[in-house]
Order: sequence, then structure tokens, then C-alpha cells
Amino acid sequence: MKYVTVMEAPDFHFDSLDNHVLILTTLSAHHGSIQEINRVIEGLCQANVSAIGVKIGRFIDSIASSTAELARKYSVPLIAIDANVLFREVLSESLSLISDHQRLIIDQSVEMNRELFNAILQNQSIQELIDLLCTKLPCYCCCLDADQHKVAEASSLADGLAPCVLEKNMEQFFLQQEEGNTQFYLQNRNIIIFPCRAQNQLLGVFCIAMEESQMELALPLAETVVNALSVKFLEENLKAQAEREMMASILDDILFTRHTRESTIVDRLKLLNFNPFQHHLLLILSQRSQEFRNKNDLWEMDTARDILAYRFDSILVFKRGAEYISLISYNGKRTAAVLADQIRYCGEMLSAAIRCSIDLGCSLPVQQFTAIPECYQQAKKAIQYGRMLNPGESVFMYDNYFELGLISCGIGSSDGEIFYRRIINPIQAYDRQYKSELWATLECCFLHGTLESVAASLFIHISTLRYRLQKIQNLTSYNYFDMKGRMSLYLAYLFHKVSDNEQNP
Repeated sequence: MKYVTVMEAPDFHFDSLDNHVLILTTLSAHHGSIQEINRVIEGLCQANVSAIGVKIGRFIDSIASSTAELARKYSVPLIAIDANVLFREVLSESLSLISDHQRLIIDQSVEMNRELFNAILQNQSIQELIDLLCTKLPCYCCCLDADQHKVAEASSLADGLAPCVLEKNMEQFFLQQEEGNTQFYLQNRNIIIFPCRAQNQLLGVFCIAMEESQMELALPLAETVVNALSVKFLEENLKAQAEREMMASILDDILFTRHTRESTIVDRLKLLNFNPFQHHLLLILSQRSQEFRNKNDLWEMDTARDILAYRFDSILVFKRGAEYISLISYNGKRTAAVLADQIRYCGEMLSAAIRCSIDLGCSLPVQQFTAIPECYQQAKKAIQYGRMLNPGESVFMYDNYFELGLISCGIGSSDGEIFYRRIINPIQAYDRQYKSELWATLECCFLHGTLESVAASLFIHISTLRYRLQKIQNLTSYNYFDMKGRMSLYLAYLFHKVSDNEQNP
């Protein structure tokens, strides 16, 4: 109980009440009937007040059995107060008790803050900070990192806490985080779970369970501990981030600077605990959109590394600019299909783990680390071309798009201009002038296997389709039904797609 108030007005509002309020009343505005009294008492009970004190002998002579039964139903104490007792005396005594209790809580909170501040200055661990809280009140505490791994645990409760109860509450907490509900804490009766946040990232989680009688004291103390834990998590996160940035800088120099000696690269990679095997490839991990992320960059990189390590012999995951990159090395020959299946599986696992759509671009395998700069460009182009031609996919192997890489070399060249002058410009100029769909028809022809399926996709008769293809031949001199003509039209189509994508990535 934190507050005491008197209810005598007939239009008293219940929506401002909670379980910290003691209500005092003579029922002066409601004593006309038992039904009206019971309506008011039930309204207070439903508002979950701490207790109800009714003065007897002023407007009502006794508390009816039906009224007492209502209070028992809602487990709200209903107290009969003698008519000779003044409300101001009850208010004075109650407020005095509340003030003393609040002063005790404040004093304990201040003392806890002082001890925690000293503990932080002494660089005490997360475990020591949790142990300190358990010395202040009987409770169970645990701390998890952003990967939901338990990093510390302590208890001063006489009875243990059932693991299934804790796990259920943790699942509910992380589900709310994934849904974007970043409220300060989640409370379920005597269990409270706090997020430890810093720099707009979830760095850890603190959970405390205590006897319900200790809730009022536990909440401010737990909030103090959470602030201290957030500082500790931030320290560890910054330290790990600095180490990763140093590693990324080293890898950037190793992999993306032209080296003439393979042995130099191998020796430096070994210093990073990377063991080179027979084949190497580069993988780029790219998020399709800035969806809600409840985890930090380090967590995502660790998750990607753990998932890829199940399928490949040696893994390094690092960040280069806004991209996540994985250097992969493995033994034995794997066909392109097998490699694609393994990477597709890893992509599905990663997207599920971080609950965010991930695209993977994979280079061709090489046997020399000196070829890695080229592999990087291949992986980038694989994502670029894959999103362009197969937007429904999420894993893009450069092996499936290498011809587009060759075509892209012609962008800006005189040879490339021939495609525009002879094929692309005449068709698109005709479409603009006559509001026709010749270019869309040609594109549809290259996306479907038969003329029948093309006509069905365009909702036109097959004879209309043949007429359009004849019109394209009249404009360009290239016959769709001739092998050389169809190849030229297809190359022009791909060249236009790649050129347009290069200009508007």
C-alpha cells in the first residue's frame, strides 16, 4: 500500500485506482440500497484496490453478508471501522506508516546505488553485481547475453524457482522484443525481466524473482542493478567490437590488397586462427530491408559464424562497411549444386535465427587467396543480378550469373552502344509512340518456355504474340525464331537489364 484516499463523492472514478490504494468510505452517497452498495464495492474490487475500510454507524449499521461475499470473491480485505474512529486519524497513521516504509525503501536504494557504484569502480564482474543484490533481499537472479546464453546466476531464496516457469517468461519477453515492444520491463506476478540496453541495442537481459511481499523493495533495487549491468554489457560489447574492427581491418588489408605472395596471406590468416584448406570462397550477407533487429552486430556475426561452421571447415565472419562478409575454406570437391544447397540451408537457418530476411551472394570457389578481391566483386554482382532476375530467391550463386558479369564489361563501350542503336532504342521508341508493349512482350518471351505460356501470361491470343514478334523483326531486323536473331535479342535484353541496374542499383 502506497496511498490512502477517501471516497464520498457519488461520481468517484474507479479507473484511477490500483493495488497500492486503501479506500476509506462511509458509503454516504450509496447507502440507499444493498444493490447500490454492492455495485460500488464490486467496482472497487475490480479496480484491484489494496483494501476497503467502511465506517459503521454513520450511514450503514453493518456490512451485509452479500457485500462481504463480494470482497472475499475478489480477495480484497473489507474492514469495518468503528463510528468513533475519525478518518483523519486513520489517514494520519496510514500516511505515517507509508512514509516510514517509503523512507526505508529510499534509504536501501541509495545504499544499493552507492555499493553498486563502488563495485563498478572496482571493475567487479556481472556475477559479483548479481551476488550483491542477493545479499540485499531474498531473491533469485540471472543474467543472459543477447544470444540468450546465461552468463551469471545467484539465489538467496529459501525455495528454488522452477526452470520451466523462468523459461516460459523468458520466451514471452523475447517474443515481445521481436514484435517491437521495447517496454522497460516485463512483469509476471513475482518475476520481472529487464532488458539491458545501450546504444539502441539489446545487449543483455536481467531476470529477478522474489517473494511477492518484497516486490515494492525489489523493483527500485533491480532497476539500479540493471543500470549497472547495462554499463558492464556495454564495456564488454565495446571491447569485442574494437577487437572485431581490428580483425576486419587486418582482413581488409590481407584480402583486398593486391598481394603477390600467397604464403604472405596464408601466414597472416593463420594468426587469426583461420586454417586454409583446398578451396576458398567469399560470401556476402545482405539484409533486404532495415527490419526491426533486437540483437547487436556482434551477435549477428557470431550467429552467422556458428551456422556456417556446421557446413564448412574454416570460417571467418567480419564486417566491411555495411556488409557482413564470410571467408570460407573447405576440403574436397563439391559440385555447384551441392554448394548452392549447403549455402541455401545456411541462409534459411540464419534468417530464422535473427528473424530478418537475408540475401546471400556467393563467389566462385578459388584455390588461391590472391583471387579473393575478384571473389568479392563476384559475390556483390551475384546479389545484384540475382535480385534483378530472381527477386523471389534469397541465395545467389555467381556461377548462375557469370554471363551477366561478362555482359556488364560492355557497359559504356562502343560494342554495347550497338545493342541500343539496333535493338533496344527502336523497340522502346515504338512503344512510346504507339503505347504498345513490344519490349514487355520480348521480356516475357525470355521468362517463359513456350509461346503458349507467354500468350497466357500476357492474356493475348498466340496470333497476337506472333504479330508482335514480327513487328520486332521489322524494327530491328532480328528474327526471334532464328537462332542467331534470338540470341542477339536475348543479349540485348540482358544488356539493358544490367545497364539499367548499374545506373539504378
